[in-house]
Amino acid sequence: MAIELECEEVNELEDEEGAIVAYEMICAPDDLPFIQSKLTALGYNVTVARAEKLPHRRVKLTQREDSEAVQKFTDLMRQNEEVKEIYDNVDRDDE
Repeated sequence: MAIELECEEVNELEDEEGAIVAYEMICAPDDLPFIQSKLTALGYNVTVARAEKLPHRRVKLTQREDSEAVQKFTDLMRQNEEVKEIYDNVDRDDE
């Protein structure tokens, strides 16, 4: 079905026991409304449909100081009320 809807990627989302509980479909932002309406029309329950920015290439920071500096900067940015979302391409160990 993902091919018919022209999704770029489909990921299975699992619960703690490893059971598949949902699917994540990645598509072009312009295709999101079409895919959402098509899935709903086919009887699927769409729980979340949103556009996110995904990096093309992830970067693994090898120096602890670099990781700490990025985390500190991110924390400072989150404190600013005008900042709504933060996107980066840093590959963190906790993700």
